[in-house]
Amino acid sequence: MESTNQIPKPIKDVVFIQANPNKNATRKLSEDVEIVIDTAFHPHATEYVTQEGEVINPPTKLSNKKPVELKAGDYVYTHHFLCDEDQSLELNGEKFYQLHYELVHCIVNKGKIKMLSDWNLIEPIEKKEEATKSGIVIVRLDNPKEPLSGTARHISKGLKALGVKKGDKIYFSKDSDYEIIIEGKTYYRMRDRDIIGIVN
Repeated sequence: MESTNQIPKPIKDVVFIQANPNKNATRKLSEDVEIVIDTAFHPHATEYVTQEGEVINPPTKLSNKKPVELKAGDYVYTHHFLCDEDQSLELNGEKFYQLHYELVHCIVNKGKIKMLSDWNLIEPIEKKEEATKSGIVIVRLDNPKEPLSGTARHISKGLKALGVKKGDKIYFSKDSDYEIIIEGKTYYRMRDRDIIGIVN
């Protein structure tokens, strides 16, 4: 990659990120053959969409006057809009994407996850096997999750200030359980406002 000095520095609220749009859509059929799945029919499907990349340049400042926590070289996970072609830029042969700062969820450094803004990662809770009154155990093959609840794993500064801790069972509002895969693990990613209660 060329020096970041040759890439414009965002003035406010926008992050420039380099990412491979086909990272999760590529499938290896053999040692010499790879295919890229056409995701046009469902461009934001969790299993195919790219939601990670390297920060090229962070913004100089934020409209909300909070400190900029990103720096060039940070590896981040983001909203699924990251690799939308409408957000792409090309300069000196290098392609990168522009994304609003508030849509960057977290930084990952040597396996450690640091949440940004008001984003949180909640681990889904798998439903346990159920037994009928007659003692028959119902084994579910579709790996269902408990609705509207999960376990807090990586939480924002705002939730920490409210007393929420890692491992707390949390309850969230309907349609907040958007799945994201980070470092091979599936979470629900959601904002502080989506969380409505905790059990600790």
